[in-house]
Amino acid sequence: MIPEYFAIIGAVIASLGGLYYLYETIVGKAKPNRVTWLLWGLFPMITFVAQRSQGVEVLSWATFAAGFTPLLVVIASFFNKKAYWK
Repeated sequence: MIPEYFAIIGAVIASLGGLYYLYETIVGKAKPNRVTWLLWGLFPMITFVAQRSQGVEVLSWATFAAGFTPLLVVIASFFNKKAYWK
């Protein structure tokens, strides 16, 4: 079986792409759809809470990372005039 730290490494790599999009949103180059990014952030956070309540330790943080970056994009989208709700 693959060690648990591979999930953390994957979450970090995936977050790097999300952080770049976050930067593009803040600068105003990206036009994020707030509904899409909100759903991409909300569902992993619900899963994270469920995992923590079931006693999942290390792997739950990979789920948290999957949801945290999209929620940052949603927050940053309020400072971007090109962002929209659809």
